[in-house]
Amino acid sequence: MYTRNSQSLYNDLLSEFRILYLTGPRQAGKTTLAKLIAKQRDMQYLSLDDAGVLDAAKSDPHGFINSFTGQNIVLDEFQYAPELIQAVKQVSDNLPVNQKGKFLLTGSADIFSSARTQEALPGHMARVELWPLSLTEIQGEQFNLIDYLLEGDFSSSQTFL
Repeated sequence: MYTRNSQSLYNDLLSEFRILYLTGPRQAGKTTLAKLIAKQRDMQYLSLDDAGVLDAAKSDPHGFINSFTGQNIVLDEFQYAPELIQAVKQVSDNLPVNQKGKFLLTGSADIFSSARTQEALPGHMARVELWPLSLTEIQGEQFNLIDYLLEGDFSSSQTFL
């Protein structure tokens, strides 16, 4: 498994916000990353790609979300059940001020991009786009082009390919 250079960012955001929505193109690694974070943070992982889970979520969105009281949850493929948005908002609104990282939502369609849904969760949610693995992630290196350019020392050139 590859280590994502931005993985610490996602953990930081879960420590600052109640909801983290991880979006991005298909096959970018959202599910793999979500499972890893769920394991690291002791979160309940559920995939809405599972027909039984999806049916339960759609038939009673509030009951479904409320069944996880006391647990932080990952809802993978969240775009399949936009009915859950209001239930997630309600739970988020009622959390103690200092409780963060309640929901990690993933999806390849950004259902939170509309102005209406963004207004529903002001200050509660961070949205991050995950891109496919970078060359440095595949090579197992930590490299940032901007930092490299700002250092101004080009005497020791790095090989990128």
